[in-house]
Amino acid sequence: MVLKLFGLLDLMAAGALLFLIFGVGEVFAITLAIYLFIKGLFFLPDPSSFLDLLGGFYIAIFILGIGFSFLNWFFIIWLAQKGVFSLLLGLD
Repeated sequence: MVLKLFGLLDLMAAGALLFLIFGVGEVFAITLAIYLFIKGLFFLPDPSSFLDLLGGFYIAIFILGIGFSFLNWFFIIWLAQKGVFSLLLGLD
C-alpha cells in the first residue's frame, strides 16, 4: 500500500513539473519537491533515491526560474515511469 502511495505521489510530481513548464502550480510543486527531497534522504543509499533527491532539488530551483529543457523532460519521464511501475507492481 505504501509503495502505491509513493507511486501516486511520484506521478503527481511528474505532473507538477509538467505544469510548471506552463507556469502553473508553484505551491503544489514545492510541496511535492519537499516530498521528493525527504523521500530521497530517507532511502539515500539507493541510486534511484539519489535521483529523487535531485528531482526535488531541481523542481525547487525550477520554480525560482532556473531550468533546462533536457532536465525537465528527464525528471518528468523518470518520475512518471517510476510512479507507473510502483502503481502496477506494488505489493498489495
